[in-house]
Amino acid sequence: MTIQSQVIVIGGGIAGALSSLIFCKAKYKVIWVKNSTEFYGGIQLPPNSIRCLDKLGLKKFINQVANPIGEIRIRSPEKLSDLNTLNVENYFTISRKSLFEILLNSLKNFKSLKIINSSIIHFKKENNYYVLLSDTGERIKANLIIGADGSSGITRKYILGEEKLYNPKRQIHRTIIKVKPNEYSMENSINLWIGNGWHCVIYPIDNQKLNIVLVSSVIPNFKNYNNSILNKLSNANWSISNSINKIDGPTYCFESIALIGDSAHPFPPHIAQGAAQTFEDSISLYSNTLKFGLTNEMLLNYSNQRSAKVKSIIEVSDYVGNILNFRDTKSFIRNKLIEFSGPMIKNYLEEIWGL
Repeated sequence: MTIQSQVIVIGGGIAGALSSLIFCKAKYKVIWVKNSTEFYGGIQLPPNSIRCLDKLGLKKFINQVANPIGEIRIRSPEKLSDLNTLNVENYFTISRKSLFEILLNSLKNFKSLKIINSSIIHFKKENNYYVLLSDTGERIKANLIIGADGSSGITRKYILGEEKLYNPKRQIHRTIIKVKPNEYSMENSINLWIGNGWHCVIYPIDNQKLNIVLVSSVIPNFKNYNNSILNKLSNANWSISNSINKIDGPTYCFESIALIGDSAHPFPPHIAQGAAQTFEDSISLYSNTLKFGLTNEMLLNYSNQRSAKVKSIIEVSDYVGNILNFRDTKSFIRNKLIEFSGPMIKNYLEEIWGL
């Protein structure tokens, strides 16, 4: 038996839920094929993320559960005072699980949505349709496929095959630690620690927890630093490290397939734009669908709108990541320059945020 729909969304994470939402809002029949997904850690929601979520009617729910951020503190473990502090507005942090639940709740009243808890194992094209086979035996047919299943998902592989990824010998280490209320006075701040060959971002998520993302080739000996929060990391239970892989630019569309989020553009984590650019993808995809319908013109406009911007932001993120992980003399010079460059750094970020 074949199940037919206008749109099939592949991927059980935030990008999958977001894609299902925009096509339901655009009044299309949607099948969302979602496998079980575990949500770990948090997400930063800078102003461009919030602007997109507001356009989808979700900002009021973000306000209810997310942590408002008022400042980004740039800090060195060798210095007692901050290198610089940037005041920010309309900036939040949230756990991935809480954000996913907001998206899931927003989908509950759409009768045009069918959810299949499965994974896609096979693609093929028949005339003007794509036919997909799930691991639970469903045969699903649709006019348009949305790949939201990540950089190693079947949708991206169908378009590009096995990719050769460049690894710059840095890894992402993640952990979450519980803290007491007001223990570190970090409720409304993001702390960016930059050391000798490593950098670490710490920010609050729900229920007195701090989300920590460390970018380094090895985990530093945090006991060596005269700071209580860094000392606490010496006993942290770090997650399995993920390599930072780089690809040659974003890929958005192929025939009647559109990619969104990490499927389109695996993102280095250095400027908190991975999720933000997924939200911007969704708004572009939504607005072009409303204007052109499920047509090749919609896909072409979506790809043209997003490709150049995302490519430039990936390049910026790579550049910033290299600077943040300077060692020895370069590290010392970097820190000195940051002390006197607050307005320039903020202007740079505001340009990325579209302010």
